[in-house]
Amino acid sequence: MPRAGILYGGGHISSFMAGTAGFRTELPPDWELIGFEDGYAGLNSGTYRPIAGHLIEPQKAGTFLGSTRDKADVEKARETMRRLQLDALLAMAGNDHLGEAQKLYEAGLPVVGWPKTMDNDLSVTRFTLGYPTAVDVASRRLRNAHTGAVTNKRIYFVPMFGRDTDWVAAAAGLWGGCDFVVLGEKTEYPFGMIMDKAIGAYDANGTRYGRPFAVIAVAEGAHIKGVESHLRPEDIDKHGHMKIEPMKLALVIKDAWKKSAPPAYRDVVAVDAITYEMRDCPPSPLDHEYAREAGAECARMVKEGDFGKSAVFKGEGHGYRTERAPLSEVSKQRFMRPEGWAHYDDMTVNLALGGLYEPLFGKPPEKKDLVFRALR
Repeated sequence: MPRAGILYGGGHISSFMAGTAGFRTELPPDWELIGFEDGYAGLNSGTYRPIAGHLIEPQKAGTFLGSTRDKADVEKARETMRRLQLDALLAMAGNDHLGEAQKLYEAGLPVVGWPKTMDNDLSVTRFTLGYPTAVDVASRRLRNAHTGAVTNKRIYFVPMFGRDTDWVAAAAGLWGGCDFVVLGEKTEYPFGMIMDKAIGAYDANGTRYGRPFAVIAVAEGAHIKGVESHLRPEDIDKHGHMKIEPMKLALVIKDAWKKSAPPAYRDVVAVDAITYEMRDCPPSPLDHEYAREAGAECARMVKEGDFGKSAVFKGEGHGYRTERAPLSEVSKQRFMRPEGWAHYDDMTVNLALGGLYEPLFGKPPEKKDLVFRALR
């Protein structure tokens, strides 16, 4: 009986199970599917369990098998695949762990990839799986924040997951109707500059709507000069990445504001943070749909023996199509700043991003639609 293995690498996302369902459905019925526990750690140790179709719950986030940031040990992986007589391995992973899959492929193992990461920072593909849900969750929270900001005359700062690229914060800020976004890619902003811009937005909204308020998205990787660090240098993962704390960043911003804002604005600041909800929610309808299709494309690769590739998405405008690209290309990290989708000097998002991702999120809202009708 032919047999395929699957593993999940890196931070969990909403559409792991939807992708697994697509892969299982497209595999011929006589193929057995097994899953390695805790990502590459399970592959290295040979710790696995069979994945029966009824165990796959595509509307649930995460995975019952676990997802870790372990690296692959080529020789241990080779031995596991030989012993278990695996004909193929699917890695559902982001740039670090698709890079591990590429390492296995270069060693001669039959591996394919599925483009996972809520950060949206893989190359070649138009977007990554997990990203649609993350932005849906974050932008909805930001739109909702307008009611509290208007009601209580507050400036809301909302840091969120997104690590060291700005795809999440920029899109969440645009579809969340934010006044601006504190971006993170290789940029350092003086806190005084952020404070002045926030007060300017607060006053401008007060003039326009009769009640002052502002809502500001903040990338978790933002570098803000003049405030306490929110990084955790003592907590570094196996790929050398330092832990980042969006919730701590929110409190750091609030504390700095209270200490340095002009007296008239000292008590108007409010903070929130958007973190694991972006990973833990059921997949959005489009994340679910595209995840299943990418999983099915991976199964087609396996059936055709087309290894060393990852499913990717191409196109724009009315929708996206599923294609294939080499793991070596897809696993390269993709940054927003070089592509010009944000204006880093004034911390605003290029409105053209709205056209690029309109098939995923619809048209960005207008500010007036986020405040009370009585104030428009």
